Amino acid sequence: MRKTAINRVKKHIIYFDYLRIFAICAVVVIHVAAQNWYGANISSMEWDIFNVFDSVVRWAVPVFVMISGALFLSKEQPISKLYKKNILKILIILAIWTTINTVFKVLTTQGFTTIKAFMLDLATGPVHLWFLYMLIGLYMVVPFLQRIVTDQKTMNYFLLLSLIFAFTIPKLIYIFSIFSPHIAEIITSKISLMRLDMVLGFTGYFVLGYKLSQMTLKSNARIIIYLLGLFGAIFTIVATILLSNHDGSPNAEFYDNLSPNVAAMSIAVFVYAKYHFKQSLRSVKSRRTLSLFARCSLGVYLVHMMVLDSFSLIGLNTLSFNPLFSVPVISLSVIIVSYAISIILYKIPKIGEWIV
Repeated sequence: MRKTAINRVKKHIIYFDYLRIFAICAVVVIHVAAQNWYGANISSMEWDIFNVFDSVVRWAVPVFVMISGALFLSKEQPISKLYKKNILKILIILAIWTTINTVFKVLTTQGFTTIKAFMLDLATGPVHLWFLYMLIGLYMVVPFLQRIVTDQKTMNYFLLLSLIFAFTIPKLIYIFSIFSPHIAEIITSKISLMRLDMVLGFTGYFVLGYKLSQMTLKSNARIIIYLLGLFGAIFTIVATILLSNHDGSPNAEFYDNLSPNVAAMSIAVFVYAKYHFKQSLRSVKSRRTLSLFARCSLGVYLVHMMVLDSFSLIGLNTLSFNPLFSVPVISLSVIIVSYAISIILYKIPKIGEWIV
């Protein structure tokens, strides 16, 4: 593969650290805002505030995927290394944290019932860890994606197909289903027969992260991207309100990571960070601190739901006081506590890097 790309990866990329920290904070805000999103009255001010907070940070998970794509596709990744190091580590983390989350759930909410019920909860696992399973799938296809990105035209063609079939058509079908269910059903049946699974899912974000990290964008192009990102955020807010009012209940269709509006926000955040957080910090201590917080973002992801649930157990949730303040206050509190736990765990000699 290209030497320039390999050399570029060997040098620490500072804006990836910022993006990891921003993205994990956004993940926390998503889950805090969602805490009472389904239960609140969609006509209430509280629900509107939850919707705004939830909508504007929907770029969090796609940005994480884009960072992974930028790193993994910029250098040769032997299949043996992918399985022995990357995939094995995720499997270990999944086993540990699925067990911890399940025990936490048993002790704090439902109580111990039967061994069978506990094993069922253990096999199901916490919902928010879906991200790790998705990463395993992406890592497994890295060797194929590496071949795709070696040719610019092939990569662009792949991204075009992904844009059309993974992001755009599913949402158009959903809109059609509201006004003309029969047409939507016909289109769905025909598209499904094409079996374009290769360009579906998060592979588009994975490849896009690599492309954006490698290309140079002029200021005019960046402004357009930022405007599209802003439009994506506004669209998410408004579309969610309209669809929820139409259904008479909360509708999260355009919260979906694989939505054009979310993609627009994700690209804007990624590009903004690339061009505004590219300078390394002067102080060695500051650089190490930034790197530590970026490295421990995974630990925050693993532990933050238990921290949030613990707050709920003591009566602190987003309806405890005005959501305009409760969402940011609780989010910040969860972030601080989760980072403290993550950093402590990471500092454990020899095993720390294998558990967070």
